[in-house]
Amino acid sequence: MRSAPARALRALPTLLRIGVAETVAYRAEFLVWMLTSTMPFVNLALWSVAREAVASVGQDLITLLEQEEGVATLDLDAIFDYGYYIRHVPEILERLPA
Repeated sequence: MRSAPARALRALPTLLRIGVAETVAYRAEFLVWMLTSTMPFVNLALWSVAREAVASVGQDLITLLEQEEGVATLDLDAIFDYGYYIRHVPEILERLPA
Protein backbone atom coordinates (compact mmCIF):
# COMPACT_ATOMS: atom_id res chain seq x y z
CA MET A 1 0.00 0.00 0.00
CA ARG A 2 1.34 3.39 -1.00
CA SER A 3 1.16 6.54 1.01
CA ALA A 4 -1.21 9.35 0.13
CA PRO A 5 1.50 11.72 -1.13
CA ALA A 6 2.88 9.00 -3.42
CA ARG A 7 -0.57 8.32 -4.90
CA ALA A 8 -1.13 12.06 -5.39
CA LEU A 9 2.25 12.40 -7.06
CA ARG A 10 1.43 9.46 -9.34
CA ALA A 11 -1.89 11.06 -10.34
CA LEU A 12 -0.32 14.46 -11.05
CA PRO A 13 0.57 13.83 -14.77
CA THR A 14 -2.98 12.66 -15.49
CA LEU A 15 -4.47 15.67 -13.74
CA LEU A 16 -2.13 17.93 -15.66
CA ARG A 17 -3.14 16.35 -19.01
CA ILE A 18 -6.83 16.74 -18.13
CA GLY A 19 -6.29 20.36 -17.16
CA VAL A 20 -4.47 21.15 -20.38
CA ALA A 21 -7.15 19.36 -22.43
CA GLU A 22 -9.90 21.36 -20.72
CA THR A 23 -8.00 24.60 -21.32
CA VAL A 24 -7.49 23.83 -25.01
CA ALA A 25 -11.17 22.87 -25.37
CA TYR A 26 -12.23 26.13 -23.73
CA ARG A 27 -9.98 28.15 -26.03
CA ALA A 28 -11.29 26.30 -29.09
CA GLU A 29 -14.87 26.91 -27.97
CA PHE A 30 -14.12 30.61 -27.59
CA LEU A 31 -12.57 30.70 -31.07
CA VAL A 32 -15.62 29.00 -32.61
CA TRP A 33 -17.92 31.45 -30.79
CA MET A 34 -15.87 34.39 -32.02
CA LEU A 35 -15.91 33.15 -35.62
CA THR A 36 -19.64 32.48 -35.63
CA SER A 37 -20.28 35.93 -34.22
CA THR A 38 -18.15 37.76 -36.76
CA MET A 39 -18.83 35.72 -39.92
CA PRO A 40 -22.06 37.58 -40.76
CA PHE A 41 -20.08 40.83 -40.85
CA VAL A 42 -17.39 39.24 -43.01
CA ASN A 43 -20.06 37.91 -45.39
CA LEU A 44 -21.71 41.34 -45.50
CA ALA A 45 -18.39 42.94 -46.42
CA LEU A 46 -17.73 40.34 -49.12
CA TRP A 47 -21.19 40.75 -50.64
CA SER A 48 -20.83 44.55 -50.57
CA VAL A 49 -17.55 44.33 -52.48
CA ALA A 50 -19.10 41.86 -54.93
CA ARG A 51 -22.12 44.10 -55.45
CA GLU A 52 -19.89 47.10 -56.17
CA ALA A 53 -17.80 45.04 -58.60
CA VAL A 54 -20.90 43.87 -60.45
CA ALA A 55 -22.30 47.41 -60.52
CA SER A 56 -19.06 48.74 -62.01
CA VAL A 57 -19.41 46.33 -64.95
CA GLY A 58 -22.90 47.56 -65.72
CA GLN A 59 -24.59 44.14 -65.90
CA ASP A 60 -26.63 42.24 -63.38
CA LEU A 61 -25.14 39.28 -61.52
CA ILE A 62 -27.18 36.63 -63.33
CA THR A 63 -25.99 37.86 -66.73
CA LEU A 64 -22.38 37.79 -65.56
CA LEU A 65 -22.75 34.29 -64.13
CA GLU A 66 -24.30 32.99 -67.35
CA GLN A 67 -21.12 34.04 -69.18
CA GLU A 68 -18.93 31.84 -66.94
CA GLU A 69 -18.00 28.38 -68.25
CA GLY A 70 -18.74 26.25 -65.17
CA VAL A 71 -22.03 27.94 -64.40
CA ALA A 72 -23.79 26.75 -67.54
CA THR A 73 -25.04 23.62 -65.77
CA LEU A 74 -26.58 25.53 -62.84
CA ASP A 75 -30.22 26.54 -62.73
CA LEU A 76 -29.69 30.21 -61.86
CA ASP A 77 -33.41 30.95 -61.82
CA ALA A 78 -33.87 28.38 -59.05
CA ILE A 79 -30.84 29.67 -57.13
CA PHE A 80 -32.03 33.28 -57.21
CA ASP A 81 -35.70 32.47 -56.59
CA TYR A 82 -36.64 34.03 -53.26
CA GLY A 83 -40.22 32.79 -53.44
CA TYR A 84 -39.52 30.06 -50.91
CA TYR A 85 -38.26 32.59 -48.39
CA ILE A 86 -40.98 35.18 -48.85
CA ARG A 87 -43.99 32.92 -49.33
CA HIS A 88 -45.51 33.86 -45.97
CA VAL A 89 -45.04 37.63 -46.31
CA PRO A 90 -48.62 38.36 -47.51
CA GLU A 91 -50.07 36.42 -44.59
CA ILE A 92 -47.82 38.23 -42.13
CA LEU A 93 -48.70 41.61 -43.60
CA GLU A 94 -52.41 40.85 -43.26
CA ARG A 95 -51.94 40.20 -39.54
CA LEU A 96 -50.22 43.52 -38.90
CA PRO A 97 -52.45 46.29 -37.57
CA ALA A 98 -53.14 49.07 -40.05
